[in-house]
Amino acid sequence: MGFKNTLIGFWEIEKEPVRLGSLCMFISNVQAYAKLKDLCLAKFALIGSNSEVSRLTGIDNIETDLLLRHDLHDHWLGMLFDALGLDCIHIYESSEDFFSRHEHQVLFPSPEICEAANITRSLYDTTQIASLLYRESGENPHADFNKNSAEVGLFRDMALTSPVISLHLKNASKGDTESNANFSVWREFIESDEAARVRFLLIGSDIVPEEITSLPNVTSLNDQGLSITEQLVCIQNSSAFMGMVSGPANSAILSKVPYIIFKHPLHHAEAMKKEIGDADHYGFSQENQKIVREYETTDRLSAFLGDVLK
Repeated sequence: MGFKNTLIGFWEIEKEPVRLGSLCMFISNVQAYAKLKDLCLAKFALIGSNSEVSRLTGIDNIETDLLLRHDLHDHWLGMLFDALGLDCIHIYESSEDFFSRHEHQVLFPSPEICEAANITRSLYDTTQIASLLYRESGENPHADFNKNSAEVGLFRDMALTSPVISLHLKNASKGDTESNANFSVWREFIESDEAARVRFLLIGSDIVPEEITSLPNVTSLNDQGLSITEQLVCIQNSSAFMGMVSGPANSAILSKVPYIIFKHPLHHAEAMKKEIGDADHYGFSQENQKIVREYETTDRLSAFLGDVLK
């Protein structure tokens, strides 16, 4: 296959860290761009020093320029293998080395697509490329994780018996602690009469108070042993998603499921203004998909649930 039919994806981790949410966005964008341009992804590369790659992967003393599937068996970065059909992940220690070796190939993200998307800062932690590809193709962004495990099958069976809503209650103890969940509000809502017939699936490994996890209509997928990739697939197969802005929330944003995602008003206010202005949704969002810059209340949560259960 010639260079003109292939696509090379890359991530300069020396310039921008890889996080779960931005990785989901990258997967969706690569899949959409390859389809739009009729390209086949030939390679994905991490660009960064050995120490930077070690911090990302948790692998000490990396002495190879390749990461294989078994190297990332228990790491969320391993979702790239199934999602993008990779046999390996290449490592380059410098941007100069990577770009000099691939100067005649189609790269993603490219300077041209970044300029067209009006990107001036982050290449990965943004919906601007997704919005651009939506305008060009007319297709809503969707991250296909290509995951069909037995555990996800069991989830689908459970979903047949009652409405199932995936729930991510962010509780970061360090780093980006903004938009952490107000647990008292969520508990009151989950205990309400209208929520009693709904099965809520807790996503992620965030520490959630026992007064919520012990409720009869709440199940923690993390406690059930599902990997984070399997949990992301469960989000996309749910009746709806509710929760805080976070990495897992991007799985809902990149799907057809109804969602309400809360981002506290002062959290990344300037970046959100650039992405969606004063709107409560992205340009590619479907009906009943909302990202709201406000604090969660039981009335807001109940109103959304009522729309889902209609």
